[in-house]
Amino acid sequence: MTRPQAILLLAFPFMGLFASAYPQASKDDWVRIQNPKDDFSIAMPADLYVTSDKEGFTKSNPKNSMETADFTNIRSLSGVLNSCSMYVEVYKVGHPKDGLDLLMFDHSGVQIKVYKLGKVAIRQVIYASTYYHVINYFATDSSVYVVGAAVRDPNNTTVGSFLSSIRINGNQPFHFDGEAIKESNTLTLDQVKDTPVDVVEDLVVKGEKNLGKNDKKALPAVKPKETDPDEKPYILLQKPKAVYTEEGRNKNEQGSVTVRITLLPDGRIEKIAVLTKLKYGLVENVVRVARRIKFIPAERNGVAHESQITMQYGFAIY
Repeated sequence: MTRPQAILLLAFPFMGLFASAYPQASKDDWVRIQNPKDDFSIAMPADLYVTSDKEGFTKSNPKNSMETADFTNIRSLSGVLNSCSMYVEVYKVGHPKDGLDLLMFDHSGVQIKVYKLGKVAIRQVIYASTYYHVINYFATDSSVYVVGAAVRDPNNTTVGSFLSSIRINGNQPFHFDGEAIKESNTLTLDQVKDTPVDVVEDLVVKGEKNLGKNDKKALPAVKPKETDPDEKPYILLQKPKAVYTEEGRNKNEQGSVTVRITLLPDGRIEKIAVLTKLKYGLVENVVRVARRIKFIPAERNGVAHESQITMQYGFAIY
């Protein structure tokens, strides 16, 4: 039996046309992560940020509410090397290929490329504006994998090296120009431990359940920075939605949870400070999804640095 033909794909039209200004990372900077259950593996930055979300989320067809899928037991891994933000998320879902189709509704209006590698269904989405973000979805017999990479510079060949490192059932779905990654170690998905995140609630605005337009001054202020022409702010790549808990909905708890998140230059989330909160597990739900935020770190003169983002998650019953 012959193996399926691997896919030859160039995600960024300019990638590889010019000499890369980004040095090839050493093998000590990379580790191969594998999931033996699906024979899936990929090279990731050794300094990984890892988080889990057992509850996950539910996705529905906006045109047919009867078509739904539950995505649970999420493992999320991310890191930054050579100014390239890389991430992998693994979802457990009852019918992976049906779930894959539901996830595509998040990319309405964007061209979606459709591929197949043996029994594995593949979708690819590319966003190109002031930055370049390629997202690949793989539906195996038991899981859905989301593999993304984002850079400010389309000539950054680390994207190609990262995507070329994917292996599924012994096949290499993507081939890009650039040096092949050499990893220092191989770990299974079960061996990778979650990264601790400091969650603090001592900044909660006392007595404020839901801030109105005139209550913004109640929030602890972030000192505005002077405009710096060499400063490039962080770019959010993924902001998972927070949903109601059953008790919160039954108790008619409405309002918003506001958090301030510290984003580190290596792609990790260091701290989540709760500024305003609600009851019945809604704060915990917000913290749970905020851990999975993906981003390109802020930069100054080409060097990534720490930054903060304040986000408000609203809860309303209609």
